[in-house]
Amino acid sequence: MNKIRLVISLCASGILFSCSTGNSTESLQADSLESKKEITLYLLKSYKTGEIKSSSAEIVSYDPDSKRLFVVNSIANKLDILNFSKPSDIHTVKSLSMDEYGSTINSVAVKNKIVAVAVDAKNPLLNGSVVFFDTEGTYLNKLTTGVRPDMLTFTPDGKNIVIACEGEPNDDYSVDPEGSITIINLSNKISSLTQKEVYTIDFKSYNDSLDVLRKRGVRIFGPKATVAQDLEPEYAAISADSRTAWITLQENNAVAIVDVQGKFIRSIAALDSRGFEVSSARVPALSCPVKGIFQPDGITSFNLNGKTYLVTANEGDVRHYEGFKEIIKLGSDDYKLDEKKYPASTQMKDKENLGKLNVNKYEGDLDGDGDIDEIFCYGSRSFSIWDSSMTKLYDSGDDFKKIACENEQYCKFNERFEEIKENNKLDNRGPEPESVVTGKIGKNIYAFITLERYGGVMVYNITDPVNPYFIQYINSNEKGSEAESRPEGILFIPASNSPSGKNMVIVANEGTSVIDIYEIKVK
Repeated sequence: MNKIRLVISLCASGILFSCSTGNSTESLQADSLESKKEITLYLLKSYKTGEIKSSSAEIVSYDPDSKRLFVVNSIANKLDILNFSKPSDIHTVKSLSMDEYGSTINSVAVKNKIVAVAVDAKNPLLNGSVVFFDTEGTYLNKLTTGVRPDMLTFTPDGKNIVIACEGEPNDDYSVDPEGSITIINLSNKISSLTQKEVYTIDFKSYNDSLDVLRKRGVRIFGPKATVAQDLEPEYAAISADSRTAWITLQENNAVAIVDVQGKFIRSIAALDSRGFEVSSARVPALSCPVKGIFQPDGITSFNLNGKTYLVTANEGDVRHYEGFKEIIKLGSDDYKLDEKKYPASTQMKDKENLGKLNVNKYEGDLDGDGDIDEIFCYGSRSFSIWDSSMTKLYDSGDDFKKIACENEQYCKFNERFEEIKENNKLDNRGPEPESVVTGKIGKNIYAFITLERYGGVMVYNITDPVNPYFIQYINSNEKGSEAESRPEGILFIPASNSPSGKNMVIVANEGTSVIDIYEIKVK
């Protein structure tokens, strides 16, 4: 068989991510990316919740009783309530300003007709809040959480809410609040809840384990930060029995495993990285291996044959503050490559070749001699499946860029990709897998992954967690649109709860303030 080389351009500076082989394995892998039409998403409607730049649509939740969608609009700091009883005629019922409760709305979740909203404090360096409403938008209660509550979710049994409180620092890094996890016990009537039902779990017990955690691969290096300050909870997934939570620590490339009932952290699992190659468009023979740090944002769980599995969207993230910048260009004079390991380092560092690639300046000096032996960049550009202890079972590797950029029949994004490429936005984290949700249709379990940078949704059959396969890529963001869609939140609605009686996927696009409504056809 002829030698195959798959090459995807990732930025205007000439950086390409590539994979090459001399045997038939690559051909089989490419063939495996052909869509298996077991199910098909099709766009039923796109609904604009507000104007670009003055509004956003980030996180979306659904109440099957009222048949309403609840949408986070962080730019306008409000909660939009949408009538979804007839999806083709979706419309806004009301918008609730969060100004009296805090500076920024971050997340929303709905269960048992209760709407819970996570809001930053007026001073985002102080403790935030969860604000409760009924599905009509009537205020019920407000409780204090940890600093910067970034995401919240109900446990499946409805007895608790778990909140990931990021605790990000201020811009000059003079104040770095501790990251934490808040759990609210909902055994009493919502309007009667007090701070006695609120439990905040911090990471202080790990402060003396800094060196141990670093050796395991947990990224902890904020200036003068303790472990408790440096760990930044991002997103939460809960087990089907409501006993365990998995909290992504995105900047730290780790996941905290939490005992929900006991209200303590069982362990912190480091997630490592994925290797691939970077090549130069101008000098095709010039390439080098890099490692993409997983750094998942979204995480979700699913149960199969009595076992819990986790799915992560490995977006990647960097700390880029005025007082602390971990990011550096590969071509910077301050980023020294080991010349024995990178004999073409001068060519590599040329900004017309690989020099514009964003890399991490604190990692990769394996022998402590002051130069870089391994190049680390952000995000693995993939989604992964893990067992309950965060042992990796599967990773999608280079699938997303191959599908989006090589297979025109799968997407409407190709022309848009060229526009973004010219704006030099793809040398950071590739497609940026942002969030993920799973859904069961018939006997199969599917994963739906949003791609923040490319736009759209990737669909995989994950019924066999170690052998998932590609189903579909669909993208509503077309050439000529006013802005990149930047999908953030995603929601699966099973047919049993859907207003149309069909399985649905709902996507919130923060860049365009648009809600995309997809119905699912089953073959």
